[in-house]
Amino acid sequence: MTVQELIDKLKTCDKDALVVTRGYEAGYDSATSVYLCTVALNVNTAWYYGAHEILEESLDEYKGYETAKAVRIG
Repeated sequence: MTVQELIDKLKTCDKDALVVTRGYEAGYDSATSVYLCTVALNVNTAWYYGAHEILEESLDEYKGYETAKAVRIG
C-alpha cells in the first residue's frame, strides 16, 4: 500500500474513528506516532516475520537488497 492509497482509504472513514495498531502479544493499542523511515524489502522469508526490515544507521546487514522509503505507524 502506498501513502496515496492510504489517504484515499482514510478519506472514506469517520474522521473521529481511532487508529489502532496490534498489541505486543494480543489486543490493539491506539496509534501514537508516525515515523518516516527506509526499509530493506523482502529480506525475511519465514512466515512468522514481516517481509521487510527498517534500516538503521548500518546498512551492511542488508547490502544488496532493494530499499524503499516508508511510513511506520506506531
